[in-house]
Amino acid sequence: MNVPGWCGPTTVWMVLDACGIKKNVRKITRKIWLKWYGTPPQLMAAYLSRYFSRMGYEQNCNIASIRWHLGSGHIIIVNWMDGNEGHYSIVTDYDNGMLTMVDSSRERPWTYGVDSNIFRQRWWDTLGGDMRHDGLLIWVDPGSVKHV
Repeated sequence: MNVPGWCGPTTVWMVLDACGIKKNVRKITRKIWLKWYGTPPQLMAAYLSRYFSRMGYEQNCNIASIRWHLGSGHIIIVNWMDGNEGHYSIVTDYDNGMLTMVDSSRERPWTYGVDSNIFRQRWWDTLGGDMRHDGLLIWVDPGSVKHV
């Protein structure tokens, strides 16, 4: 399901679904999406922490951070500028300078490649006004599902 501005909730839905946790995307949206803002990354991480015992929220990351988390088998969510606005995607692979992304957007295929140099330049978002965060990465260990 793709609703404008719902990339955060649909990304959370994809992570949960990949780990066998069945949740309705509309219910996820009611918990983490703000009409006037979208999905704050801190709220997304807090919501995911309800379902996973090993997960993290990191800022000022680099491509080496992504490669380390991929090597550790983690699911990686990044918040980056895709065009003129912030967007959440899942990074599933890194090979020869290319990142493979999985995305809820219908503006492109579900899986696509992004040159890591271009991605690095766009790996930031604003928190409103002039506040900005760079290199945001939320990781989840899919083997750490809590019994909720």
